[in-house]
Amino acid sequence: MTLLEESPRPDLESLISVDPRIRFAVLVDPKGNPKEYASRSGCESLEPERESRLYFEQAVIGTDMASVANRFHGALRMVVVQREKVMIMVFAIYDGLVIVSAEPDLPLEEAAEVGRRLDMPGMRPRDPDAPQTRATGPRQSGDLR
Repeated sequence: MTLLEESPRPDLESLISVDPRIRFAVLVDPKGNPKEYASRSGCESLEPERESRLYFEQAVIGTDMASVANRFHGALRMVVVQREKVMIMVFAIYDGLVIVSAEPDLPLEEAAEVGRRLDMPGMRPRDPDAPQTRATGPRQSGDLR
């Protein structure tokens, strides 16, 4: 069992309900494999499934590459990519990513609301500098394990 399977899961339907312009949400494991999907009814994918899977893998690699700045800037929480046809939001959670796509005119305030719905204990990105235990992840302040 991976940490992703043991961790709280985000409510992807809740993320899609933030705004009708949000099209799709996916929970991705640390290797870029999709674990759960939710999509707005009537929305067709903008790319073939194979390309989506490649994007998930690239998102994991990109967020891992950004981790070199963690000790100076703190853990990565959110990346927003604005393209001509789509806005893509990538949220780092405990042991994976949540990737959300929306229409390009989604206000950044709504993207921030998606992030707020993910900002709860157990969903925050792990601190790579924190002492680790195999079964439970980073130790918390005052934890005597």
